Amino acid sequence: MLTNFENGLTSFGMPLLGGAIPFTFGNYYFVDASNGSDGNDGKTPSTAFKTIAKAYATVVTNHDDVIILTTNASHQLTEQLTISKNRVHFVGDP
Repeated sequence: MLTNFENGLTSFGMPLLGGAIPFTFGNYYFVDASNGSDGNDGKTPSTAFKTIAKAYATVVTNHDDVIILTTNASHQLTEQLTISKNRVHFVGDP
């Protein structure tokens, strides 16, 4: 099924939240390198994690969890991050 939305956005059957974040039955975790803290729960933009590594450590394999990276910060890794969990999704927040 092809659905056309305003401003040129098209969905091929994948429901989108807020126009760009894919719908999932898993959890959403936010990462904000500028304003986040790894002591937060990461579940809202105002309680975002600071690092991708913390968000990745929190997600559950095969759960379709989504890690949302804010676009107002530069997300840098200080060490290698091995991505080995299945059905974990990384999305840039538009």
